Amino acid sequence: MIRSRTEGKSSAQDTAEARSDLLRLVNKLEKFAREPDLKVSRFAFDALVVVFRRVLAWLNTNALLPDASLGSLSRHLSESDAWERYNRGEHIAAWSGVELARHYKQIKAELGSRSKHSVNRLRDLRLGFKITGFDSPANQWFKREYERRTDYRPTGVMAVWVARKIEEFRTLKAARSRLRLYAGINVVRDRSLLRPENEKAALPSWLRPAVLQGEAALNRLDSLPAFGGSGIRDLEAWRKFVRHRLLTQTDFIKEFEMLFPQRRKKLDGVIADTLRYAWQAVHAGGNVILPE
Repeated sequence: MIRSRTEGKSSAQDTAEARSDLLRLVNKLEKFAREPDLKVSRFAFDALVVVFRRVLAWLNTNALLPDASLGSLSRHLSESDAWERYNRGEHIAAWSGVELARHYKQIKAELGSRSKHSVNRLRDLRLGFKITGFDSPANQWFKREYERRTDYRPTGVMAVWVARKIEEFRTLKAARSRLRLYAGINVVRDRSLLRPENEKAALPSWLRPAVLQGEAALNRLDSLPAFGGSGIRDLEAWRKFVRHRLLTQTDFIKEFEMLFPQRRKKLDGVIADTLRYAWQAVHAGGNVILPE
């Protein structure tokens, strides 16, 4: 019992220190995010956004798996005590569910409110607000992004389909770059002669995939910049390519209509969002992980 209490006290101290360190780090990043040097401010802001998104995703995961909390409690408490704690909501799944409900209900209330006399952050972001002696304009960047015709509704299965196509394009581009050298080799009497690099040499027919139709599409893919770079123009070039192929190529259209009938209006927004997340993952040094 003494050892258990000592370990419990140590864990509580570690938790308090971690909490203090995290808040101190967040405050530091908030300060750096206001620096005029873009290499400092943008990096700090992106770090804060990553923290925000990871915490939000963490809340969603815990709320979606409430029985996991019961299983965790059952490993440390008797079955009856575990059920009592579970039903009282003294566990992470309940806390996450409550916090998410409050967060989303607040957003819904602000979006639906028509009152001009209540505090409404979203309305004030879109329209600006006035206080005695102070007139704040609307946040034009928020307003522009909010009013874009992008579909942000949950389209998880569709996003996975789009991500698979993006990965096919990305893998094909990398493979063609590696194998292009072999397409330029002449084998003459047991010895190899490498053609000049600037000579036009078509890749062998076995490198022509079914995923893209036409030599023009393959050439366009070859000319794209590396996937996951740091330039906004690079991301836009990939977006235009992926969008054009998925919205116009016959095979893709047939496959999409079979899987998602009468949902093509959502595809454009899903392409933009999925490509952005895949791009961020690769840019950060990771990879795009798809379910089997």
